[in-house]
Amino acid sequence: MMKCGKNHSDLHHRNMNANLCRACWIKRRFNTVISMIIFRNKYWLLLVFLLFSTILNAEEWIEVTDVYDGDTIRLMDGRRIRLIGINAPEIRHDNRNGKYQKAEPFGEDAKQYLTNKMIHQKVSLEMDQEAKDHYHRILGYVFLPDGTMMNEKMVEQGLAYCMPVSPNIRYEKQFVKTQQIAMDAGKGIWKQIAKNSSQTYIGNKKTKRFHTLDCPFNKHSLPKNRVFFNRIWDCFYNGYAPCKKCVVMP
Repeated sequence: MMKCGKNHSDLHHRNMNANLCRACWIKRRFNTVISMIIFRNKYWLLLVFLLFSTILNAEEWIEVTDVYDGDTIRLMDGRRIRLIGINAPEIRHDNRNGKYQKAEPFGEDAKQYLTNKMIHQKVSLEMDQEAKDHYHRILGYVFLPDGTMMNEKMVEQGLAYCMPVSPNIRYEKQFVKTQQIAMDAGKGIWKQIAKNSSQTYIGNKKTKRFHTLDCPFNKHSLPKNRVFFNRIWDCFYNGYAPCKKCVVMP
């Protein structure tokens, strides 16, 4: 005869006309039902999780209504998108501090190229680790319907250079390889940067920025993070971007 685990006598169980006393039987049935509910709910929860994951990861296509410059656009819903991992030459504009900023070489070319490719086109976004910058712009990789990533396309055309900003560095190595090809081909901005120009720069391995020798930011970098370049060409070719405080683009 099955015992319930309590110190009940066989006579007690016979009197209950069951293998277990009623209290113990009810307890066991209750535990069994609860276990079945939990087991089944696991699958329901998994199903709901997968459903929401599919919805959240579904591609959203939305129209581009404005192109501000070679690396910033606006979508129909009002969001401003900064193409991350790259930096395009500046166009003529007023700075936030009220000072006039003249256009850099190929700045207008970069804006025009991006406009021709993206205005009134529907695009999708791919996010990296950080979603916004300190200007409240959305940070993302922008794709056309044919699969073209415009961040990389601007680098490919020599209308932008690699500018990795941690932690958004998913495509850093890919962008650097694309930039090297554009540099070797002398496209866009690389036409004006001489390979034989000689000046020493200090690169920071951690920030992936390069500086002039007298730049005050050098004192903030550890010696182990420093790398020296003898040409500005070598800085770019190795995926370093210029410090905007000390480096003047040719």
